[in-house]
Amino acid sequence: MYIVYGAGRLGEILGSCLQDEILFYIDNDPRKQRMGVHGHKVFSLYDSLNHVNHGEVVIAILDTQVSKEVKNQLYDVGCTHFRNATEIINACDSYNGEMFGYNYSFLLDELCGLGDLRQWVFHLQVWRDVFCKHYICSMRKIVDYINREKGNEHSRILDMGSGLGWWSFFYEENGWDVVGVDKDVARVEFVNNISRNSNRSVRCFCGNIVEWKQKGEYDVAVCNDTLHVISQWKEILNNMVENVKEGGNIILTMPNVQCQSIIDEYINNPVYSLQKDATRENILKYLKENGADLLYEFGMDPQGEEFRYYMFLFKRIEMNGNC
Repeated sequence: MYIVYGAGRLGEILGSCLQDEILFYIDNDPRKQRMGVHGHKVFSLYDSLNHVNHGEVVIAILDTQVSKEVKNQLYDVGCTHFRNATEIINACDSYNGEMFGYNYSFLLDELCGLGDLRQWVFHLQVWRDVFCKHYICSMRKIVDYINREKGNEHSRILDMGSGLGWWSFFYEENGWDVVGVDKDVARVEFVNNISRNSNRSVRCFCGNIVEWKQKGEYDVAVCNDTLHVISQWKEILNNMVENVKEGGNIILTMPNVQCQSIIDEYINNPVYSLQKDATRENILKYLKENGADLLYEFGMDPQGEEFRYYMFLFKRIEMNGNC
């Protein structure tokens, strides 16, 4: 029998697979404790202390840093035997390599030697489920627009906070020369291994995107789902504007930090803090004042009268002869 730590999307998928083999869930989010998962109760770690040794603990958390923190918490309460959800769910068997017209199947070729391949593919599988077709189609519209504006010239792009390379490979698949930057050495090495072993051109470097400056080197600068958890988000926006050429583009995707369901997701996050001042209005105002005009905006995943996610496309402009 299993005890699942994590009542989010990955925990739900695991529950669909294990069904009656789950004893209960552990999650410190009070909202999830009230709702439960597939009829199973959800307890806080504190409330489950007397029961964690009654079954095998499975960590169902995608974010690697949060997962490490959870492991430390389990060690602290004397639980030393646990597994990751991806060891149980056979992601490769269920993954068909196709995501709304974007084919990831090249990643499966000759990559079996990479120990994290299954984890990476599973991320893609969950990502496909979580981010709806509207999200992918909106990004494709932006890519197509930029390609048309540049006459289908080969664009050079800077992916700031490239992570596991989901978007980097998406842009490369659409004909762009992609340079990624991420502070996590393991992720950088992983993306570079995938790119090299699959004969792709994506290159990733280890660095702090708050300080990454290569003035005017790129046609496009991108930051996906990162600004909302970095306190120096204004510095990142400055770097994005400065790193692209005049007339170049800036792509941003991020959650709505004023949406209650987003706020709830970060209440008990031990690693990331939601930057509540990184609102849509503040970001649009800041970029307009610092040399970037808004071209397109997409609101996604409506929750009542508001959106959970936003996608923006900007164009760098000249301001008094300087940006």
